[in-house]
Parts: sequence; structure tokens; C-alpha cells
Amino acid sequence: MDNLYTVTSLADDVYNISENISETVSISQQLIVGTTRAVLIDTGLGIDDGLKKVIRKITDKQIVALLTNGDADHIGGASAFKGVFMHPADAELMKQNATTETRLNTVATVSEHNKELVDYMKANMLAADSFEYMQIHDGDALELGGAVLRAVGLPGHSKGSLAYVDTDRHMAFTGDGLASGSMSIIFGENSASLSDWKQGLSHLKEVLGNHDDNKLYSTHQPQAFSDDILAILGKGIYEIEAGKAQADKPVTQLPTKPVQATETSQPMAHQCGNSQYVIMYNALNL
Repeated sequence: MDNLYTVTSLADDVYNISENISETVSISQQLIVGTTRAVLIDTGLGIDDGLKKVIRKITDKQIVALLTNGDADHIGGASAFKGVFMHPADAELMKQNATTETRLNTVATVSEHNKELVDYMKANMLAADSFEYMQIHDGDALELGGAVLRAVGLPGHSKGSLAYVDTDRHMAFTGDGLASGSMSIIFGENSASLSDWKQGLSHLKEVLGNHDDNKLYSTHQPQAFSDDILAILGKGIYEIEAGKAQADKPVTQLPTKPVQATETSQPMAHQCGNSQYVIMYNALNL
């Protein structure tokens, strides 16, 4: 399918590869090329084998895939790669989301039921209901030759969410760990507590360091977050914990599905000041 992937240079030997699902939604992966091997952050939905072909136009080095969480739009293409790393806390989430049915449903919903795209995926998708992976944990480091990526535990969106930090380039790749676009979603069945997420954000800030040129990237936009994203989210968490959330509203709808409260989950949306960012949290799991 034409124009399914778009490559953007983020820095020397660092690329964003967007899987274009619709005019408004992209699924972004980041590629970091070292002197000895390359690292792909997340693997998209595995609509076809095109992602690996795109990478091969950039580099012929060994490719290692580092997953930020076990959601379908992060792990769908993982079976195309021999070296895949994921936090074991997301193992069950991965198994739920790696199925052909879940991935097809995800593409159908996100693309607003683009029949051409869905039919193309049915005929060309990477079919794997699970895949082999190696465990990676907070504090682990991967040497690429000329660059080192450090895993930073960022439980929140999922219990096994990880960010990967290139401390030399002052770059972090966070998956959905900070936000999916402008929404920080911290209320799913596999989500960690708001307190866990707060600690993870503080840890990420510490590992990244205080540099004017820090850049943080996610899965759903090719451009970096705003420079003050960590401060904005930190203030939002403080307001929730301090009881300054009277104006928060129940979450009833996400872009891809409706949301319902349960006995263990009361999803609420907190607007972070005057910013675009909204923290969607479980009021029963602070």
C-alpha cells in the first residue's frame, strides 16, 4: 500500500517512522542507528512487512526492537524481528493484543473503518498471536556503538511500561508512558497507580538530566512533546493528589472505544492547567 510509512529525521542517525493509519492518526516508531547495531523503539501494528523494508533503506545493521508496552499498536510488528525486548509485567497484555482479531479491530477503529486498509491488512499482515521476547527492566542498558540506550521504568499506562533514554543525545522515547498525543491514560485494567506513575516520571527526569535541549518522543506524534511536558504532568498529578480535582469529569469515551466505570475503576479526566494535556486516571487507584 502506497504512503503507509513516513520517515522523518529527528537527529543524526535518529529517525521517526510513522505508520499512517488515517489523516489524523499515526503510529510512530523511532529508529536509532549506532555503529554496531540499530534499535527500533516499538514495532507498530504489523499491517504488512513494510516497516522492516523501510528500515533496510536506512541501515543494514542488526536490528533490536525495544517495546515500551504490550499494546497492539506497539507489538504488532514484533514477529518480524529476531531480537525483541519487553518488560515481563506486560506479558499477558501482549498476549491479549497480539492476536489477529485484536490488531485488525484496532486498525479498523483507528482508521474509522477504512475498508481498503483493513482488507489490505487481512491479506498482508504479520500473523503472530504471540512472539518470543527477552526481558528488560529499569536500569538495563543497551550498547549500540557510539550510543547507549537506558531503560527507565515508567509504570502507569501499563504496569510494564518503559521509556528508553539516550543520555548523550538528551532524547527519551516514551511510547504511551507520558501521553498518547495529549492524553495520559492511566486507568486501564493493566495500568499502575497514579503514585507509581508519579515516581516513574520523577525517575525519567532524573535519568534524562536537566538539559535545555532535552527532547521526548511518543508513539502517536512525530514531533517532540513540549519542552515543559514533565513539569506540566507533575503539576497535574499534584493537583489530583491534593484534592484540587473538583472540576474533573468522568471519562466515558476514548477515540477508539467507550469507557465505563467499574467496581475497581473510576476513570476521571484532569485538565493540566491551561495546557493541552489531560491526565485520565483511576480515582480508585491513586
